[in-house]
Amino acid sequence: MDILLQCKPDRRERWQAALQAAIPDCAVRVWPDVGDPAGIELIVTSSRLPIDLSSLPNLRFIATTGAGVEHLIGSVDGIPPEVPIVRVVDPKLTSSMAEYVLTAVLRYHREFHLFEAAQKVGKWLTPVRCDPEARAIGIMGLGALGQASARLLTTLGFRVLGWSRRLKDIDGIECHHGADGLRAMLAKTEILVCLLPLTAETEGILDAAAFALLPTGATLINVGRGKHIVETDLLAALDAGPLAHATLDVFTEEPLPHEHAFWAHPNITVTPHIASMTVPESAVEGIAHALRLARRGEPLPLTVDRSLGY
Repeated sequence: MDILLQCKPDRRERWQAALQAAIPDCAVRVWPDVGDPAGIELIVTSSRLPIDLSSLPNLRFIATTGAGVEHLIGSVDGIPPEVPIVRVVDPKLTSSMAEYVLTAVLRYHREFHLFEAAQKVGKWLTPVRCDPEARAIGIMGLGALGQASARLLTTLGFRVLGWSRRLKDIDGIECHHGADGLRAMLAKTEILVCLLPLTAETEGILDAAAFALLPTGATLINVGRGKHIVETDLLAALDAGPLAHATLDVFTEEPLPHEHAFWAHPNITVTPHIASMTVPESAVEGIAHALRLARRGEPLPLTVDRSLGY
């Protein structure tokens, strides 16, 4: 049987080698080399493939090459309901995301964004010290990435609040849920981190109404998806308050166009979607495990609930 791989060209060789090593009884074909459709047992992909999946009679499931699944959910009409979509949770991707979030939070906590601005005009600042336990960090999204980031922040003593669609109980985290819970969390959040999946319900969730609930001087870190933010509302909140600064790693259009307002805004830090990246050599272990389960007819872990979008 064969694996059909589709990913970015610069990642193709690593994914192909890692899959071949982890699943040696399968040949790894690279899209668009489908070969015999009846021989495709697994698709590993970073985006929707322009292929009729019903023509692959032995396809067991589709595995993603990253944390997001919106590229597949958005085309769910083309994926037969009996074909599961399996999310890949790579431990190295998770740890690198938590590392990025910690870095960005510490930059705001220690007010480096203010020092950088002051240096440009030769101004000497003398800030008032704030201990981590007095700083409220709000995390939108308490999946694997959100929980890992939250736990890392608590080890340094930060007061961490979290929000999810459904109520969760996580030691050391003040958990909120639902619309009322989001409003309550935002009102107490000094540094807001977005780690939500992109769904119909979360698109545009960071809008003028959400920003208005934040305390004056709050900062934003978006490592979810660009479409979580209403861009005009973000710019207005930065120009007129309450937001003081934003760190953005994801954007509606990538690469971010050269003429985009985010590049030149004095209160925005842009990073080029580098917060975390799946490491094929570690991610394939989960894919191989899921394939072993599928061959035995056992339930697959981390399957996407298409009705929820994640």
